[in-house]
Amino acid sequence: MSDRKIGTPVPIQLMWNNNVGEGWLLFGNDWMHWDDVSRLDMLQDCIALLQKEYEENLSLMLEDFEDE
Repeated sequence: MSDRKIGTPVPIQLMWNNNVGEGWLLFGNDWMHWDDVSRLDMLQDCIALLQKEYEENLSLMLEDFEDE
């Protein structure tokens, strides 16, 4: 996916506990002080990027499954 970036610090982190199979969001302290429009815009962008990432990974997994 071309929209991937790696680095820190980030205003929102996706967290995951593999032992219990649950995820959560970790919001940075600065993010809570952003104006409402900026926070909502960022969340909408993140939702769209995560949905695209999910769909691409699902498609690759299904292609691999079909090749077996």
